[in-house]
Amino acid sequence: MENQQQPWNPSLIYRANRPEQQRKSILEEYGETNILTFLRFHMPDPHPGHNFGPMIQAAANTCEKIAMFENNEALLSQVVFGIVHPTLCHPGLRDIASDRELVTLLLIRHFKKYGGLLLPPLAEVRSLQDKHEQGVRADLAAGKQPVAMVYPNWYVFEITWAV
Repeated sequence: MENQQQPWNPSLIYRANRPEQQRKSILEEYGETNILTFLRFHMPDPHPGHNFGPMIQAAANTCEKIAMFENNEALLSQVVFGIVHPTLCHPGLRDIASDRELVTLLLIRHFKKYGGLLLPPLAEVRSLQDKHEQGVRADLAAGKQPVAMVYPNWYVFEITWAV
C-alpha cells in the first residue's frame, strides 16, 4: 500500500496576545520561533521591544481571506457588487469590501488567474449591474436568497471586441 501523504494545509490561527497557559497553534509555534526572530534580527522596529504579534495575526487573517478567493472565481464579483451597493453587501464580505488594499490585491490576482473582471462604472457593465440590483432588492423584499452577481470577464470581453 502506497503512503498517501495529506497536503500541507495548517490552521492559520495566530493570537498575538495569547495567554501563556494556552496551548500554541502550529502557526503560533512557527511564528514565535521563526518569524518573530527573523523580523527582530533582520527587520527591526526602531522602538525597542516592539510587539510584532499583531502584524503576524493580521497577516494570517489576510492569508485566510485570500485563500477563500483562490478557487472561487465568482466570489470577487460579490465583493465588487457590495462595494458599489454597500447596503446590499453580504455581511460576511463587508470587512473585505472595506479594505481597499486587499480588494486591489484580489483584483490583480483575479486578473492573473482568470483574466480580470469588467468593473463598474464602465458603461459595458452598468446596465447589467443595475438590472441585478433590482433583482437583488426584489428577492430580499420577497424573503428570498438573491442570485449572485457575475461581472463579465475582462479578457474575454477584450478578445471578443478585438475580433
